[in-house]
Amino acid sequence: MPRLAQFVAALQQFNFADEPSTGRGMRLVMRDGCTRSAIDALRGTVDIDAAIAVWEASLRAPPWDRAPRWTHGNLIPTN
Repeated sequence: MPRLAQFVAALQQFNFADEPSTGRGMRLVMRDGCTRSAIDALRGTVDIDAAIAVWEASLRAPPWDRAPRWTHGNLIPTN
């Protein structure tokens, strides 16, 4: 396993339950209003009905029921 993958896997072993939250990982329903506003702001740019359908499907997903995890944004491919 490459060293970076080992490092990331090791990070997942820490208990972050008492650490501050950045808002990531919160229940999607808590972002419903602002997400719908953001989708509406894209009217004429994207298919609003399709975007709302995807968002509403996301809201029906089961909530995360495991221990909290931190996400390090610098490790995403677009960075």
